[in-house]
Amino acid sequence: MAGADRGVERGGRSFFKTVLAAAWPAAAEWAAIAAALDFLFYRKPAMMLLLLPAGIFYIRLRNEGKRRARERALTAQFRSFLRSLEVSMRAGFSPARGFREAAHDLEAQYGEKAELVRELSKVNAKAALKVPVEKAFSEYAEGCGVEDIRDFAAVFSQACRMGGQMTSIIGSCARTIGGKLDVEAEIESTVAAKKYEQAIMSVMPCGILAYLNLVSPGFLDVMYTTELGTAVMTLCLVCYGGAVVWGRKMAEVEV
Repeated sequence: MAGADRGVERGGRSFFKTVLAAAWPAAAEWAAIAAALDFLFYRKPAMMLLLLPAGIFYIRLRNEGKRRARERALTAQFRSFLRSLEVSMRAGFSPARGFREAAHDLEAQYGEKAELVRELSKVNAKAALKVPVEKAFSEYAEGCGVEDIRDFAAVFSQACRMGGQMTSIIGSCARTIGGKLDVEAEIESTVAAKKYEQAIMSVMPCGILAYLNLVSPGFLDVMYTTELGTAVMTLCLVCYGGAVVWGRKMAEVEV
């Protein structure tokens, strides 16, 4: 029991370190943003402390953006992998050898540091230890967080067990994912200009405040020294934050 408790404790510490390592850059960024917002809207250190808890929403938005970028990159790698796997299967290779050949092609295309390349090396290592390749890949797919990979793993495992037409299944999956990526790329090119405009408009209010403070240092003193001014600036800041979040949501399109 003592050994199990120590294992749980070590696992908890490891999880905490992982979460902390992922969150502290965003927390540091938000601290800098909160200091800038306090300077532009309040000029009161106490208000900066009140802004810090809002960093939870900033970290969530930042992580959501990183998650979307990771999924897009991983899906693109997976499409390339499926194309190579289909070619290997058409050449008469077994699923295990097809995975090895496709992993080599993927490494040549994306480099050994690409996420899918690293995960496929683990899958192939398990297959070398006589673990069925479909089982090893399914274990990875369950935790990867990409729906297309999970769906393919389920279909591929079923085809391996039932002896289905794996070549046609792989080709169909590759075409489906390819079509999805092509639609996403077309949408991205269509809204790219709007995203650029939204990014400019997001920083415009802060730019205006900074300009006024630079060219007319005392012009906004009434907003910084009175309770009514603080209330008005708070209302403006809330509307500004809501507009930024709303603009980001409108610019993101899910396929």
